[in-house]
Amino acid sequence: MSHEEVLLSRDVVATLIPHGEEFTLGRGEKVTITHRLGGNFTVMTLQGMYRIAASDADALGEQAEAIKPQNSPNSSNPAGIEEIKARQLKELTIKLRMHVLKIEQISTNLFLI
Repeated sequence: MSHEEVLLSRDVVATLIPHGEEFTLGRGEKVTITHRLGGNFTVMTLQGMYRIAASDADALGEQAEAIKPQNSPNSSNPAGIEEIKARQLKELTIKLRMHVLKIEQISTNLFLI
């Protein structure tokens, strides 16, 4: 999974994950794109994790994906916000556990010295 840092080219309304509150991220703010799903983007900033709608892809220097009609047999439903939140919570939990294990290992190594 690649992460791409970009500067926002304009102000954009983003949804704080997992709380669902809307915030404005300012032009020139550095964000890291962590996921692209259903045309939407998940980004990390120093303040937290946000979802940016496909309609605001241009603020990230991206092109919005063409959305297929819902009644098309080949269309796939974009993941709902709850599914995105659950997946990201799981990923963050795994990362947190990895950091805790590293801290425990460092503590053990210091104790052995």
